[in-house]
Amino acid sequence: MGPQARREYVARMRERYVVANRTEKGRLLDEAVTVTGRHRKALIRAWRRPSRPRRSRGGRPTAYGPAVGRALVVIWTAAGYPWSRRLKALLPLWLPWARRRVVGQFGLTRAGVWHDACRKSPVAAAPTPASRSTSTPATPDLS
Repeated sequence: MGPQARREYVARMRERYVVANRTEKGRLLDEAVTVTGRHRKALIRAWRRPSRPRRSRGGRPTAYGPAVGRALVVIWTAAGYPWSRRLKALLPLWLPWARRRVVGQFGLTRAGVWHDACRKSPVAAAPTPASRSTSTPATPDLS
């Protein structure tokens, strides 16, 4: 049973559990334990608390479409997996190669669309926070 199916099952059983009497609640718990593999107390807690809507993940929205992202993965792979700052510096050098080989794929119909999409967003994109945190610190002045 996958996580989505387990959530749906627990939600359906919650409706039955709330209106059941004490003996029916025991039978519902036994059934849910065998189906989900969760402990009795975990199921009781899940059924007693009010259901919450799932929150969407936060974060900055993407600045470019999925087609440009897939094309960037191709360039990143062909360039030997450079980290974000080097990829940003290498991207103008790899654009001619990408225009010749990648334009027909990924839903980019014209070379101009590919060029405009890459020029506007990935080249101007900032490096990732991970590369900023892993970069080498400045060396202190020992003089």
